Parts: sequence; structure tokens; C-alpha cells
Amino acid sequence: MQTLSPEQAQERAWRAEIARNEWVVQHVPARQDGSSPAFQYLAGLTERGLPEIVVYGLRMKTGTLVLDDLAWRLLNGDEFADGEPIPDLVHGDPRAQLWDVTWLQDHLDAVLRLYGPVARVRQLVVSDAEGRLPWEDGFSAAHLEPVLFVPPNGRGPRRTEPAAHVPAAGMYSFEPE
Repeated sequence: MQTLSPEQAQERAWRAEIARNEWVVQHVPARQDGSSPAFQYLAGLTERGLPEIVVYGLRMKTGTLVLDDLAWRLLNGDEFADGEPIPDLVHGDPRAQLWDVTWLQDHLDAVLRLYGPVARVRQLVVSDAEGRLPWEDGFSAAHLEPVLFVPPNGRGPRRTEPAAHVPAAGMYSFEPE
């Protein structure tokens, strides 16, 4: 019997969970050097012809509930244009919206390893405690939500160049369907 490498075992575990639950939610802790906040993302929707979703700024339990809710909506045929508010999302943010990602700040390991460069990724943007979005004046620095697309006003206060150890956006296909 062949022994699996840790990477092969992880991929097998992801595939098994996707087979059971349609997708897997991955949690990534904040980097200790402060270069990236904690975030969560979905992997598995690519197999159903849907985009994977990444979200920053939510606590782990809330992020899981929100991503699960959004995944079910997408699987049931709901569609959301860039910047369209998503009504009745679990965490109650009336301004939450999806945007097609045009670059990545962080490594979505499960997406890259399972689907390679064919995955489409969208960012779920949530407002800060005062209801402001990341590109709006006064957005809370404590919220730490990067903008992975060109926002409506062309400026995203958290946008920084990807770190050298993070794959370039060219490793993913971000063309809308």
C-alpha cells in the first residue's frame, strides 16, 4: 500500500468533505507580521461551475455561517452582480456584496491545489461596525479588509502588493463566465 504525502492526504480529505457537503470552508489565521488579517474561503463550488468565495473581517463562526449561507444561495441559482447588496445574509450586514477578484493578497491553498488556474474567485465584502465599505472614507483600520478588485471609486485603502511568497494573480483565472 502506497503511503500518502501530507499534501496528498490533505487533498484527499478536502475532496471527501466536498463530496459529502458540496464545499469546504477553510480558515486562515492572521499573519503574525500583520501583513494579512484572518480570512476564510470556500473550496468546492468550482466543481459546480460556480466561483469560490473569500471573505475577510468576520469571526470564524460568523464567517462559516455566512459562507455556508452564500454557498447554498449560489447552488440554488441566486446570482449577484458586482456591488449588488446581498439581502438577508446571516450576519445581517445590509451592505455585504460580492466582487470578482482581480488579484490575490493571500494563498487560497485548497482552491489552488484542487483546481489550479481555472478557479474563479469572488470576494465577499462586508462593512465595518459603522457600516462603511473598505473604499469609503472613514473605513475602520481595525477591520483590516483588503480590496482584491478595483472598487467603484478606484481606491482601496488596504490594497498592498502581494508578498513574494504568495502566488501572483496570474495563477488564477479571473475572467467572468
